[in-house]
Amino acid sequence: MKVLVSDSSILIEFSKRGLLDRMFQLDFEFAVQDLLFREELIDLGSHTRSDLLGLGLRVKTLDAKGVEDAIVYQSKRPALSLVDSFGAYIE
Repeated sequence: MKVLVSDSSILIEFSKRGLLDRMFQLDFEFAVQDLLFREELIDLGSHTRSDLLGLGLRVKTLDAKGVEDAIVYQSKRPALSLVDSFGAYIE
């Protein structure tokens, strides 16, 4: 089973509370989209982005159609950030 983490605050809060290592021991595959990984995972407390990859985090990339769909989706829902909209299209 794959679990998409579409908001950076989930990973940041788990890291700051010392639970990130335990989270990755669960029987799930955790994935984020590449834009979130590059742009929003800045302050992870004691972990780095490289640490997340070492723990098993998968970074997914949208194809051209997915990017187009996410942009259209975000334009219809301006309260969402583009990063959040990209998260809706990760498989």
